[in-house]
Amino acid sequence: MIITFKTKALLESLRNVCGVAEDKQNMPILGNVYFKVTGGELLLAATDLEIEVLSQDSYEGSESIETTMNARKLFDMVKSLEGKDEVSFNFEDNKTTISSGKSKFVLSAIDATDFPHMEKDKQTESLQINSAKLLSLFSQTSFSMATQDARHYLNGLYMVKEEGLLTAVATDGHRLAISTLSDVSEGPNFAAIIPRKCIIELKRILAGDKDSKEQLVEVKATNKQISFKAGRFLVTSRLIEGNYPEYKKVVPESLPNLLTVEKASLKHSLQQMAILSNEQYRGVKLSLKKNELKLAADQSQDQAEDYVACDYQGDELVVGFNVSYLLEAIDAMDEDKVLIKLNDSETGCLMTGEKNTPQYIIMPMRV
Repeated sequence: MIITFKTKALLESLRNVCGVAEDKQNMPILGNVYFKVTGGELLLAATDLEIEVLSQDSYEGSESIETTMNARKLFDMVKSLEGKDEVSFNFEDNKTTISSGKSKFVLSAIDATDFPHMEKDKQTESLQINSAKLLSLFSQTSFSMATQDARHYLNGLYMVKEEGLLTAVATDGHRLAISTLSDVSEGPNFAAIIPRKCIIELKRILAGDKDSKEQLVEVKATNKQISFKAGRFLVTSRLIEGNYPEYKKVVPESLPNLLTVEKASLKHSLQQMAILSNEQYRGVKLSLKKNELKLAADQSQDQAEDYVACDYQGDELVVGFNVSYLLEAIDAMDEDKVLIKLNDSETGCLMTGEKNTPQYIIMPMRV
C-alpha cells in the first residue's frame, strides 16, 4: 500500500515524537515509532515505558495501515528529504519503502501489535496553562535538575498547583531554582515530580510551536502519572516517587546585604571569568564593597579579574560561587537588573529580579 504525506508536516511530528525512543534497550521495539493511518488521521507514538509522546494529525485519505519503524532512522530519512514537497511510503509486511523523487530508502518494520502503549490513568479534571508561560516556567528552572543523582527525586522537576499558584522547583543539592505563575485558579490542585526526560521533550514541543504562543496546554495529573496535551501532541509520563525537599524552608526570609547590578554587565564579566574555568574548577570570587563589585578567577598560573558598576548596600564580603551556576541563572532571567542578596561568605545567595520570580539560591564554594 502506498500513502503520500506532506514532508514538512510529517517531519515536524517525527521531530517531536522520535526523541523519546531508545535504541539501546532490551526490547528492540522501544527504538521504533508507532505509525498508524486510519479514518483520515495519522497517529505517531514513541515510548521508553516511562514516557510516551504521541501526535495526531489529520490526513486526507481513506487508507489504513499500522506498523512500527526505527524512530531515529525514519526521522533522518525524512529529514534528508525535507527539500521535497511530498514523501511516499510503500508499506509491506515486514518493510517500508520511503521515497521522494529519485531518492529511496527501505526500512525494516516490527509488527505494531507488539508496541507497548502506555496505559493512561483516568483523570477527568484538567488545568489549562498558556503554552508560552509554561515553557518559560520550565526554562527558568529545569537547568537546576540533578543528573543521575542517587536521590532519585532530584532527577526531575517538582511542579505544584495550590492556592491559585503554579510553582516549578528544581535542585541538584548545590542550587535551587523556583518560578511561580500566579492567577492559576481553575483546575485541580496537585503535586508531582516530573522526570527530566519528560521536561526535555515538553520543552522541545513547546519551543517548536512558534505560531501558537496563545495556545493552552491541558495538564492532567494523578498520583502516579501526568499528561500534557499541547495542540496535536500528547506527552504522558510516570512520576518519580518520593518526597521532594521542603524547598520553602530553604528560601531565607531576610538577607541583610543587597547587590543590584545590570544583568548584561554582570553576564559579560562572568563570561570573562569562565574563560579560566574547566571541568574540575568552576570558581569565581566576588569581592563586594560599597558600590563596587570585583570579580576574579585564578587557575594555576592564570588569572583574570574585572570590575562591574553596581549598587551594593551591606558589609564588605568576599564569596565564591560556581560561575556556571551564576551564568545559567542569569540567562534564565528576563529582567534588566539582577538582585543578589547575601548574608555572609559561608551561606548561599538569593538571586532574583525586581519581580521576585524566578528565584535562585546558589551555595558558595571555596575559591
